[in-house]
Amino acid sequence: MASVAVLGGASEGLGQLAALLSSAGGEVVLVPGDFPSVTYPWLAARDRLGMRIRWVRDTPDRDLTLALGDAISERTTVVCVSAVQFATGSQVDVAALAAHARDVGARVVVDVTQMAGAAPVTMTHWGVDALVCSGYKWLSAPAGVALLAMPENLAAATPVILRDRIFGAAGGGRTQEPNPPL
Repeated sequence: MASVAVLGGASEGLGQLAALLSSAGGEVVLVPGDFPSVTYPWLAARDRLGMRIRWVRDTPDRDLTLALGDAISERTTVVCVSAVQFATGSQVDVAALAAHARDVGARVVVDVTQMAGAAPVTMTHWGVDALVCSGYKWLSAPAGVALLAMPENLAAATPVILRDRIFGAAGGGRTQEPNPPL
């Protein structure tokens, strides 16, 4: 079962996922032309923890899904990508990419902002670890509305300051514990 949170923006969810999934010695596969909120949190993880970044260019002469799949290795711990690239319109076969990532034990985070509402989006069928979506595109929501979906085990690992604010503390309300220092 997945937990779904309503956020103020996709960048909030993407940043928290990068903080949660980044590790010293880890490697993330990214597209350099992807929307900045997809890539920037991982640049911070590189600077903070030494996380390696493997860049995969989105070029017209190569299928992006295949290029991303070729970049995944035994060192890969996370793949973070938009299902549809905002600058080029290239669409990723998310299910195929997630299957390839699972073969090496890598997590998959997908931003579906450019897809949700225009094409089917299914976290369980694709087999991804987290979906993030801003609502202002095809979902016709006002600015400042985004969704984050992740399985219960990943939601339980979300930092308390975020988990309690988004998913609610145990018992359905906010925790009374003070927030940890940032």
